[in-house]
Amino acid sequence: MRVTRRAVSLVLKVTAMPKTRDPIDVDLGARLRAMRTARRMSMEALGRKVGVTYQQIQKYESGMNSIRAATLIRLAQALNCETSDLLVSMPMPEGDAALPAPSASRLGLADEPLPGIQDLQPELRGPVSALIKTIDALHSRPRTAAPAKASAPLAH
Repeated sequence: MRVTRRAVSLVLKVTAMPKTRDPIDVDLGARLRAMRTARRMSMEALGRKVGVTYQQIQKYESGMNSIRAATLIRLAQALNCETSDLLVSMPMPEGDAALPAPSASRLGLADEPLPGIQDLQPELRGPVSALIKTIDALHSRPRTAAPAKASAPLAH
């Protein structure tokens, strides 16, 4: 019996361990889908605007693939929204509950322009500013301690 590459590929796909989805990616994907469908935009149209395939948009929306920061900014621009609109009420990662980060307001940056923001290209200033403010808001909100779980090594 002759074994073809295609047969081997199919066997590997069937026997491969399923990829687990990060709850943050799932939440972000759901928000992305809600924003896209509210604007009556297809995955293909959004993908063209951002420079990815509709399959990639599908993976973002299902939480199977994480969204890089640069892609998040492009998605927000394509959807004509702020990056913070896609990030609101994101679940907190379990390990961060014990380590509060200093907020921009505690560092004295709340009423001042962010340092170095004027050095960015004008079209990036707004989205980067919004991203920083969103991160600050996430770190400033009250935290709840999550039960400790044994961590397994990450497989990539």
